[in-house]
Amino acid sequence: MPADFDLDKRLRKSARMLRAWNWMAVISTRRAEAVHILREEAKWLIQLGLEHPRHARRIGRLIVAYRRLIEAIELRMQQQEAA
Repeated sequence: MPADFDLDKRLRKSARMLRAWNWMAVISTRRAEAVHILREEAKWLIQLGLEHPRHARRIGRLIVAYRRLIEAIELRMQQQEAA
């Protein structure tokens, strides 16, 4: 991580991104792309949690929220394909 890396600022950005994608997932027609972006962010958060174990609980909550959103989008994709 860069010397000027601000963990709190980056976690707030990740939470904002999650809220934005939560809304965008409803109206998006490119859901596979959304899933890819969300997975990349979740992977990054996992790595961040390993590097900052003191913040593991906060980071873990974000990871779980990302996973739930990914699962919801994938379910919508399956329902759309079945229709």
